[in-house]
Amino acid sequence: MSTRVTLLSAAGKLLPGRVSPPGTNVPGRSKTGPRTFTLIELLVVIAIIAILAGMLLPALNAAREKARAIACVNNQRQVTLLHLSYTDVSKGYFCVSYDGGSLYWNAGMDSSWLKTQPGILASTLGMNLNASNSKIYQCPTFTDAATAWDAKFVGYGYNEFLGPEVNYGGASLAWPGFKISFIKRTSDVVITADCAYLNGTKYEPVDFARAPEGRGGTVNESLISAGTIDFRHSKRAACGMVDGHVESIQKTGIKQSSAKDGGKRLGFLEQKYYDPQL
Repeated sequence: MSTRVTLLSAAGKLLPGRVSPPGTNVPGRSKTGPRTFTLIELLVVIAIIAILAGMLLPALNAAREKARAIACVNNQRQVTLLHLSYTDVSKGYFCVSYDGGSLYWNAGMDSSWLKTQPGILASTLGMNLNASNSKIYQCPTFTDAATAWDAKFVGYGYNEFLGPEVNYGGASLAWPGFKISFIKRTSDVVITADCAYLNGTKYEPVDFARAPEGRGGTVNESLISAGTIDFRHSKRAACGMVDGHVESIQKTGIKQSSAKDGGKRLGFLEQKYYDPQL
């Protein structure tokens, strides 16, 4: 037996054989329009998004830091090549680290004592590079620096053993430096490296990489404020070597120091990385 659907006409009479329009008087269908999220469902969705974001952000931060570390290695590769080019025009001697006045290897001081002028390395090679305007001197990870006497964002220290250094005031030679031909372990000796020192709670830039035992074998712990290796790239430090390659050295197994940060980021490499005589 078939069932016929009837509707009321405008006059109130039954109209046989007509099917009701979609969405009207159909059992189980809402009469109030499209279904909306409840508050609980919305909170569940937000919680799921937050959990996914929490899982992805560490991976994104790690990828970002890896990119910065790669950029730092590229910077130091260029700086290392500049140092090696310097030895070609200076009878084999490495770049002067400090001239006893206003010039450092990476920058020169202007009239305001800010390092905005080309340093000894670049000016000798006829290049307008200094620690303030050249990206190759600027580690992209090192963003803490903010001293009045040093350029912001620099972070590479020059091995104190290699370059000749003049006493403050230029009266006498503090250190004669080394010729590149004297260095036998060219793949081990550092030219420049990620370096810093802790000034209160901030890591500040330095121009030199101090050794755990200073020149002449003296213990150099008092020079920690002058700069030690900064393992800022996920407990690694980029180091440019005399043979031209750049090595990322792990903090594990280094010679620890009494650095002010308790060894969280700062520390010395083994003496062999600094001293060509070993």
